[in-house]
Amino acid sequence: MALLETNEQVPDRASMCERVLADAKRLYGSLVNDVVLEQHAREATAEIWTDSIRVTRFVPVLALRRLREKLDATGELASLPHVAGNRAPQIDA
Repeated sequence: MALLETNEQVPDRASMCERVLADAKRLYGSLVNDVVLEQHAREATAEIWTDSIRVTRFVPVLALRRLREKLDATGELASLPHVAGNRAPQIDA
């Protein structure tokens, strides 16, 4: 069975880090300093990128999880339990 060719580019570590950082800013930018977000995004991406088993499609999701865990561990998200617990906010109707 022949594989279909795609035009999809294989991401590199730098572009993946920029994607994670953009997602982190979108999610936490109003809550956390940009410098802190960038540091955690780069660390989380590097940790996952250097894992022995890498599935590049999941790097952003896994990196954002690690970033959120680090922010939660440092107390950056303590005032927002729905964010720290990865739950949607409760909206009273």
